[in-house]
Amino acid sequence: FHCTRTQAVSLFYLANLLHLHCKFVTLSTYTYNFDLDIRWILGALVALFGLSIVFSSLLSLIIVMELQNDKKLDSRLIKLFWTGFLGLLIVWLLVLLSIWPGSLTYDSYTQWGQANGYYALSNWHPIFHTLLIKLCSLLYLSPASYLVFQIILGSFSVSWVVYRLCRRGLPFWLGICTLIGYAIYPLNGIYMSTVWKDIPYSIMLLLLFYLVAEIVQDGEINRLSWAKILALTCLLICTALIRKNGLYVVLIVAAYLLIFKRSLKTFVAVVVTLFGIFGFNYVTDAVYHVAKSPTTEMMAVPLQQIGATYAHNGNISQKNQKYFAQILPANEWKERYNPYTADNLKFSPNFKGYIINENAGDFLKHWFELLKHNKVRFIMAYAELSAVLWKYNLPSNEVNGLMGGGEHPRIQPNDEMHVKQYMQVRNNPQKYLRPLYESNDNIRKSNGQNTISYSTFVHRYLTANKSLLYDSKIPIGNKIVKHIFVSIQEKYVRILASGALALLVTLLALCVAIEKIGFWKSIAMFLVPAINFLTLAISAPAPVYRYVYSLSFSSWLIMLFVVTLKSKRTDTK
Repeated sequence: FHCTRTQAVSLFYLANLLHLHCKFVTLSTYTYNFDLDIRWILGALVALFGLSIVFSSLLSLIIVMELQNDKKLDSRLIKLFWTGFLGLLIVWLLVLLSIWPGSLTYDSYTQWGQANGYYALSNWHPIFHTLLIKLCSLLYLSPASYLVFQIILGSFSVSWVVYRLCRRGLPFWLGICTLIGYAIYPLNGIYMSTVWKDIPYSIMLLLLFYLVAEIVQDGEINRLSWAKILALTCLLICTALIRKNGLYVVLIVAAYLLIFKRSLKTFVAVVVTLFGIFGFNYVTDAVYHVAKSPTTEMMAVPLQQIGATYAHNGNISQKNQKYFAQILPANEWKERYNPYTADNLKFSPNFKGYIINENAGDFLKHWFELLKHNKVRFIMAYAELSAVLWKYNLPSNEVNGLMGGGEHPRIQPNDEMHVKQYMQVRNNPQKYLRPLYESNDNIRKSNGQNTISYSTFVHRYLTANKSLLYDSKIPIGNKIVKHIFVSIQEKYVRILASGALALLVTLLALCVAIEKIGFWKSIAMFLVPAINFLTLAISAPAPVYRYVYSLSFSSWLIMLFVVTLKSKRTDTK
């Protein structure tokens, strides 16, 4: 067919991305049963051919769609926004009431302790998120107060983005279906009722993608009102502070705005954003003396690669063996190695992480020497560790956990275990709380934080933990949530909780955007999800769905935004 040079270049990128992704899908599905026989080869070829046809057809359909904005729908769209907001709010609040006062895991309990003053402050989890929990708990001493805020924010964000998409030309019926889908997707309700930093971070990324995408598409940032510039600035600050990898997303977006969208409004937004981020971090360090998280938390990939080298009898010099044995005995490097998580190594009783914390440079030097002699093994270890991000078919013995570490939301028909534990602590605080108090007191003293008395510690602990006792307001709802959660975890996790599917939808959306508006403009538009994915890939999370929820929460709305883009082609026929 006839096309311009620009269209030909766009189609070239489109074809290559599509072809590479089909290979990607095929290999990620078949590698766990890898065997170079005729059945494997035929299966891989059939999968590659079939997926190519499916994806090509889907892309062609999306690309040729031409949507028009109907001004007559404006009044109906306002009703759509409020109906969607209230609908999401009610559905997700019903889930919260069913597992009241909300779902907490190990990380959640730690943050709750810091927010209520009996644990020493630490930036192991973002202090901004901890202070947000504290602020909400001042209004009502329960994690439910924070979770209500989280649900309101999530309901508003999804409804607002759908409303804006419909104003851009998205069919009204598709907007309604999208809102219904977000409401009934069960993990949205469960996660919105869970105290994790990953959930507000996912909400922030959705809003940030939409604002950045509109700025890229519409061109001039000067068209934005100062109110929208203020909203963008607040959003950038919150995204950077709510989760550690959000800082990298914000810095790249800020650099893009300064370089390609130069204006007074851009300059003000970026300067205020940087001042807000680094000013907050300075105050928490200099005034509150927040304890630093250990360096080992950033070393999951190197630790995993070292463990893989031991487990597969790789090439390890005597010098490296002597050094790594100081951190963990050689037999434990080998026996505790799990291809899909580094937690087994980090949480060994014999793991001496302080050696890495005291001299990370020396650790990385020995790691690099090991890399030079075990390159293939290092690559394979990383691919297995990051499988939750891109594997379409995880092995049956290593499913993608929904909560992590065997955790479940508050789905018990009763909470006798938690009540019994709380009563034991209350009746004998000296036995259970004295060691905990001394441990946190040492952290406070070593970091220059204000210390508290033992009696104050006990009072704060018992008061704050009393509000954590399970107290479902809708017992039948609790049983429904339990059934759905267990069904997804045991039967449907690959379909309903797959980071790979979110990656697929996002990549397909990128392909469509490249064909419609060009390569470089599309790359700018996808900065937020792309940088977020790269930071997750570098940190290589454990096989827990919550770590990649930020990809899944936005992926469908990203696709819908791309559908509303107007093609740069002049000959639409």
